[in-house]
Amino acid sequence: MRLIEIQNLIFSYPGENVSALSGINLGIDEGEFVLICGPSGCGKTTLIKQLIPSIAPHGTLEGEICLQGKSIEEYDDATLAREIGYVGQNPSSQMITDKVWHELAFGMENLGLDNETMQRRIAEICEFFGMQSWINRNVDSLSGG
Repeated sequence: MRLIEIQNLIFSYPGENVSALSGINLGIDEGEFVLICGPSGCGKTTLIKQLIPSIAPHGTLEGEICLQGKSIEEYDDATLAREIGYVGQNPSSQMITDKVWHELAFGMENLGLDNETMQRRIAEICEFFGMQSWINRNVDSLSGG
């Protein structure tokens, strides 16, 4: 079973004659890293936001989006927040805290994870991405590139 399965996704913004997304089919397996790239205005953000109904743009949506074999419509916002992460085009506007470690902990704090679990996961994230030396840096000292 795919972690995320998108089948024949079509999306149109209100009042538009041309679909922003048309016939999108995509399968993502657990552990896979997927990069969605393309020119400005091609629908990257529109596509990603369809995975999280609470932030999805208004419009007409056809097709099916499933997470772990279930329609995303069957999930509540808290569950989707635990399962799907999203970083937009301007990461600096999404930074809420001052330190890298606290930025990494922020989402976990909101999900009610205990300190021991958060510390373990932060260490795992830092090791995986090779960012152990950044953990105590101020987020405003990081490059945007």
